[in-house]
Amino acid sequence: MTMRRLLCVLALAGLGIASAHASRMSLPASATSSDCAGLAHDDGKLAGEASGPYLHDLLKMPIFADAYRQLIAGAALPEWVRTGGTSTPAQRVQVNGKPWLLTESCKPHDCPSEHVHVLFEPRSNTMVGMFVRDPGAAPQASMHHEDKTELIWLGAPDGQMKNALLHALRFTE
Repeated sequence: MTMRRLLCVLALAGLGIASAHASRMSLPASATSSDCAGLAHDDGKLAGEASGPYLHDLLKMPIFADAYRQLIAGAALPEWVRTGGTSTPAQRVQVNGKPWLLTESCKPHDCPSEHVHVLFEPRSNTMVGMFVRDPGAAPQASMHHEDKTELIWLGAPDGQMKNALLHALRFTE
């Protein structure tokens, strides 16, 4: 995927980098309307997606994939995190007065026990995240399982970024 296509996807997801409307698309100078062919819906959203692109789609785009690899490189995380796991459509959120893309993903066939939440700000190519492991939420956990929820911050999120990620976690459970 090209940078133009990523800008197009993010524009259609509503990040304000470019605006997409049913009647016309206004893209950054580096992008052309052919870069976005087939992505737009009548309502300006991505075709076939409720809100924005899924994590596995974003991971096909070099600029996002590179930032994601750097984000998780030093952390001891399960393999599903590296490949994207099971995700929901990305959402546009405001953090520190800027639009960010929030992606959420979980362990296939066991979402309650492991999940990752990632914030991406495409203008600065900044990415931060949070990995959560809750063994007590796994289907095979006993009723007397000690609660040892593990939270791993990815990147260097500031206080407002952490709040946004924790807010996403609150609505995941």
